[in-house]
Amino acid sequence: MNSRLLYFLLASIFSTSVVHAQGLKDLMNTGSSKGAEEPKTTVLSDSLQYNKNTNETVFSGNVILQRGLMKLTADELHITENSDGTQRGEAVVGPKKKVEFFNERPEQYELLKGSGKSAIYDGSSDQIILKGNAIITRSVCGYIVDSISGEEIIFDNANNTYTAKRSNSSRVRSVLEPRANGNKALEECKKKYNGKPMPSIIKDKV
Repeated sequence: MNSRLLYFLLASIFSTSVVHAQGLKDLMNTGSSKGAEEPKTTVLSDSLQYNKNTNETVFSGNVILQRGLMKLTADELHITENSDGTQRGEAVVGPKKKVEFFNERPEQYELLKGSGKSAIYDGSSDQIILKGNAIITRSVCGYIVDSISGEEIIFDNANNTYTAKRSNSSRVRSVLEPRANGNKALEECKKKYNGKPMPSIIKDKV
């Protein structure tokens, strides 16, 4: 598959990349649709602050960001512009909560879901970091077919690599269901929706 490292979800927030989930073995890969229309980005929050001196925008309180078929929820979302023109973004939550993101591929009946205590995109290093009991799963019609979890998951787009790190108490965990199970779920979903894309649970909900 000729595709680039998955820009994770935050990359599509802070840049113009469009991301797609394609399975754990290709979980970090995406094929960009060159002719696709640029989706609009909508952010809902209880408050917004912009500091011209620091070039920082802060969305606070029940933040919901939607970009096409991608959705992210957090308590706060910080976006700053670096001196080289790149951007840095960080989504954070309070105690006992997690940043969550969802990305759909209705034509493939897939949903990518991720969570962690924080999610960071650094445009200068071209890295996306999911921190704090980080988990990413891919499901087909509600059936989880791939997952990876660790204390920290780092996506390095510049070097086309990703790294999952353990915590002091638990190891990195990767689970791949047999391909036959995923194929079965896909065929059942196609039959359920008569070969048409499954309805979106994200689009135009904000």
